[in-house]
Amino acid sequence: MRFSRRQAVFGLAVCSLVCAQTKPPLTIAYGASPDGPLTLDYYRASGGGPHPAVILVHDGDAAASSSKSDSEVYLSRVLASSGFACFSINYRLAPRMAYPLVAQDVQRAVRFVRHEANNFEVDPAHIALLGTGGGGVLAGLAALQQGNRAGSKDPVDRTDATVQAVIAIAAPSDFRATNPAVLDETGALTEASVVMHLRADAPPFLLIHGDSDDLVDLSQSTHLQTALYRAGAACDLIIIPDGGHSVDGWLSLPRLRPWEHEIVNWLNELTHHQGRPAGVLRRGPQ
Repeated sequence: MRFSRRQAVFGLAVCSLVCAQTKPPLTIAYGASPDGPLTLDYYRASGGGPHPAVILVHDGDAAASSSKSDSEVYLSRVLASSGFACFSINYRLAPRMAYPLVAQDVQRAVRFVRHEANNFEVDPAHIALLGTGGGGVLAGLAALQQGNRAGSKDPVDRTDATVQAVIAIAAPSDFRATNPAVLDETGALTEASVVMHLRADAPPFLLIHGDSDDLVDLSQSTHLQTALYRAGAACDLIIIPDGGHSVDGWLSLPRLRPWEHEIVNWLNELTHHQGRPAGVLRRGPQ
């Protein structure tokens, strides 16, 4: 593989965060699309490998840019400092009706990381997806809709795309409920709704949602948690008091519960890992 370096953000001024001094991520092409290369930012895990891996899917829609927010860069650094190899990916931006197609980009990233596990010092048996907003939808769809690439000549395409965990932050789960005036005649909204693809062997889900989210109501996460339970799958829910839709905004809330630590602890238990954030969770005065 050929690696290219990219400038990294070391501080999050808006959130008054103090991050550990770490190397800039490496930007790597993990695939191609009609719109151009698909790339990921690789944050090397601290400590000795092999490491469990987390693939981070940023929020995005047809009108959004492909750049990561401060909180998404921050989360990548939290995870890497805790001994998780972190991969923050770009993908094709598309309206929600095309999410099942775009989820194939996320699956491609999973296949790529697993195929190149030795190069990244990754444990291929422990790969998780973490998505914020629309990225949480894509993470859920990618985990639940495993595409078949057995006929492809590309060795990456023939690699397993299953994941062992999904974390969805402030993410919608049922677009039918959020579009009451839209007739879903083609079934596109149903296909784009994570809640419509659940099964008993789904990987464990961790949902994180603010109770003051005015864009994606908290009920979207409680609804998904109930549906996962009914399907026989595992799901935990963290509610952020006074948290709005922007995760960047959460980081400045007074008396904020340590949800970043809780993500690490949740992943530790699933992956039999003992990661601990190293110096990246110090916040400025509230």
